[in-house]
Amino acid sequence: MLPVNATLRSQVSRLALEIHALQTNLAEMQAELVRLQHQLDAVTYPVLSLPPEIVSGIFLHCLPAEALGTDGIDNTEAPLLVSHVCSQWRRIALSTPALWANLDIDVSCRNLYAAEIAKAWLGRARSSPLSVKIQGQITELGDSAQFFETLRRHAPGIKSLEISVYVDDLARLPQDIDFSLLRDLNIRLIHDDEFPDVFEAFSGAQALSQIVLNQMSPSFIALPWQQLQKFTGKSYTIPQCIEVLSLMPNLTECAFSVFSLGSLAIPGVFSHSGIRTFTLFRSSSDWGQEADSAEILEFVTFPNLESFELLDVDSKDGEALDSFFQRYRQPLKRLIIRPLDATQLVMTSEPLWQPQLTELEIWYPETLFARIFFENLGEQPDYVSGLQKLTFYCRRDPSEERHEELVARAAEAIVSRGKLESEAQLRVFHAFSIPSNYLAPPPRSALATFRRLAEEGMDIYIGTEDGRNNYINMKDYTQE
Repeated sequence: MLPVNATLRSQVSRLALEIHALQTNLAEMQAELVRLQHQLDAVTYPVLSLPPEIVSGIFLHCLPAEALGTDGIDNTEAPLLVSHVCSQWRRIALSTPALWANLDIDVSCRNLYAAEIAKAWLGRARSSPLSVKIQGQITELGDSAQFFETLRRHAPGIKSLEISVYVDDLARLPQDIDFSLLRDLNIRLIHDDEFPDVFEAFSGAQALSQIVLNQMSPSFIALPWQQLQKFTGKSYTIPQCIEVLSLMPNLTECAFSVFSLGSLAIPGVFSHSGIRTFTLFRSSSDWGQEADSAEILEFVTFPNLESFELLDVDSKDGEALDSFFQRYRQPLKRLIIRPLDATQLVMTSEPLWQPQLTELEIWYPETLFARIFFENLGEQPDYVSGLQKLTFYCRRDPSEERHEELVARAAEAIVSRGKLESEAQLRVFHAFSIPSNYLAPPPRSALATFRRLAEEGMDIYIGTEDGRNNYINMKDYTQE
């Protein structure tokens, strides 16, 4: 019996040794397979051989340049897209804080997971300065407490905050929240209720310099008004505009969209010596009314104004504009009009006869405007005598100058102007056409003139607004 046992033990031992040898060989083969696969991947996918810091930089260039619509949490865009390609890219993406420094979330679309998304996203940003955009009703979230806590925890790192929320949402922000890094603030309140007490959450934001308030009176929010330098008020009444200007003595840039309401309560004209740039623009209120009035110009004056923009305001307020220019004696350097149906007013206004005006931009010029403007430009040496940059935007409208006709007028006027005794010569001429189904090329003679000017060093662009068609570089697109 013993010999049989000895034989079995010998066989077991031999098989065990053979198995061990095979397992060793298998492990070596598996290691070699991994090595070879890594080499193959590097050949098939060269990007995997790049150093992580290079890949990280590429990821940053993949971030969307513009907002993605109502919600920025998109699996088809960076950073989520690059983090889902492979495990290596995911590790690199998660170790690149700057990829996660911009959070744009619509909590209404992410009702079940908004707090979890915000916590994970901002956590990945680590110590990077944050830009946060929040839309929707936070208080309706099942985990709204966690969302507010996440916001409170990361508030010290937020440099830019844009919120479009309900009154209750803003009221629930912790009063002791630390917005010490916050520089830009944009608030739009969805008016589902009356304003309660004054909102204090941003009163300690000592770095704050720029703010946008949409349909929100300055009376309802405590801010470090004295330090603010740039303010935009959307859908404001004239008394609200005056209130804002009186609160901010260090303001240098200001923009309003104004309702023609409440002006009768304004005593006299309010003067603000700090304003260098002033803009009037159009916006729509939540109740559908357009804020497009220039009536505010009757009640303000800015002695040191340098740049003035009128963007889509109502043309019936031409008298207000005239009144503003009559009181205003400091020469403008920059004037932008889009569009204002006040041809004769603009042609005879003070700024266009001042040598300090160096930049003029006109959108959708009427045919009469274009004819008078270019006649004066080519014949009157004192007319916009200091102008260095001239820009036009054209569209196909029966009452407005066509792009090709404007370019023809401009070429003739600029050549004539060069023969006048003028202190300054035009350095930049841009004539943009809003893209349409049909765009006629400018006359050949006009393009020849501008090509010669471009060769002499003048900055010339003649073509579509999107930059795809520059006729200066497209010699085949000409007409007699």
